[in-house]
Amino acid sequence: MNRFNLKYINELLSGNLSLEGYSHILSVLGYYTKSNKWPVSIVSSKSNFENKWERVDFEELTQQYFEWLLVKNKLTHIHKVPENYKAYYFLQLLMSFISDK
Repeated sequence: MNRFNLKYINELLSGNLSLEGYSHILSVLGYYTKSNKWPVSIVSSKSNFENKWERVDFEELTQQYFEWLLVKNKLTHIHKVPENYKAYYFLQLLMSFISDK
């Protein structure tokens, strides 16, 4: 899964993210984590010499992403983003989040 699904983005924005939506977002973050070979150290400073991602690491990354979206007010003007552009917008936000780490 390499794209954010608009249905789940809208669930997240409405504050009613379903378990299915959370799993979807988790899998999208997992896809980009693996394809970009991001180190586990972006999640925590624990020493992981094998750089092996575990489910708990993906969950922590997802939670940090959600927190970053809120703390940095990245969703303040989301209503100005056209519907057909929101999935791409969320991907760009993810890349910005990772680059901030």
